[in-house]
Amino acid sequence: MPQLQSSNLTRILHILLSEPDTAHLTWQSAWIESFNGKFRDGFLNGWQFDSLLEARVLIEDWRIDYNWKRLHTAHDDLAPSEFAAKWTTINQPQAA
Repeated sequence: MPQLQSSNLTRILHILLSEPDTAHLTWQSAWIESFNGKFRDGFLNGWQFDSLLEARVLIEDWRIDYNWKRLHTAHDDLAPSEFAAKWTTINQPQAA
């Protein structure tokens, strides 16, 4: 799953806002719905923010956890950082 970054969010918003008639026909729609559900159920429903600053800080903490610490089934139940280290070890060319 792609990492949650501002560039991804920009692309998602562009798809939703500029292509409302075709967004439901693309794979992005399924990915967006899956992400929205995880973000809503796993984070937003559990918090009541007292300020915009608090929301930004907590959302950034959640994003870091989601991208780097959370186990991903697509990565053999490894965190992305663990998967990257394993992949690099296995796929790095050996020095002669």
